[in-house]
Amino acid sequence: MDLDALDDVVDADLAAADRTVAEVRRRTEGRLRAEAERWREFATGPDAAPEWRRVVERVGTGELCWYDLAAGELWADEDVAAARAASMATRQAAALPDDLDEEPADSPLRRD
Repeated sequence: MDLDALDDVVDADLAAADRTVAEVRRRTEGRLRAEAERWREFATGPDAAPEWRRVVERVGTGELCWYDLAAGELWADEDVAAARAASMATRQAAALPDDLDEEPADSPLRRD
């Protein structure tokens, strides 16, 4: 195979990968937006631990966002971790949105 043909194969593979990534993003976007809304409702609701106030403040300033929280990208954030721990410690975990009370598999806070 000459270099031009190899370049064409690589380009085709990269284009296919780009299409796959776009499709995965499209499929997960709605789910993450819904989960982000559930987190916002929980954190601003009457059953939220007081530690959630700091997270809500930081979201209000644009430093954090609910979407990133729902995506699991903020588990290592000090305020988010403290709020989640406080919720668990005070048995408010039952009020956490379904299936969002576990860290993602790649979370540094996950305990296996």
